[in-house]
Amino acid sequence: MLILLAAFVGFVYFFTDGGTAGTATPGPFDSPTPLLQTPTPTPPPFTHPNPQSLEQATLEKVIDGDTIDVLIGGEPQRVRYYGIDAPEEGDKCYEEATKRNRELLGTTIRLEADARNEDEYGRLLRYVFTNDGVSVDAALVNEGLAKAWREDGRYLARLTTLELYAHENGIGCLWK
Repeated sequence: MLILLAAFVGFVYFFTDGGTAGTATPGPFDSPTPLLQTPTPTPPPFTHPNPQSLEQATLEKVIDGDTIDVLIGGEPQRVRYYGIDAPEEGDKCYEEATKRNRELLGTTIRLEADARNEDEYGRLLRYVFTNDGVSVDAALVNEGLAKAWREDGRYLARLTTLELYAHENGIGCLWK
């Protein structure tokens, strides 16, 4: 069953990769050598093709691995990352996820909305990108510090593929 899931996720990732179609760049499941040799490189987090089109915010405070306080148009807002679930305080990897989230973010960040605007606690649900467009959600999943949401979202296939790869290869605090 896991093999079928991996094949499906790989298939979806291949056709939704947006930007690498037609190139010779290997994907997370491509292996030019036998499996007993060096594994394929870790897939990189993705970059938004036009980060300037995204909503700009100023980072005020990192709460944990998937929650931040920002200013949007001068108004304070709490943002919960749309595509991931990072460990909560007291859970394994909480410190590592929070620290890495802080390292990835700059003062100015970019936010992208999706189907749901807020969570049940009134926090804005947004994908979070660095000012130059690197997905912070994807970076945290890619580094084994957060899990992908399985409910919905435009980046669901990409994030679950990154999580599957990190899990299968023992990457990061969550999967070692």
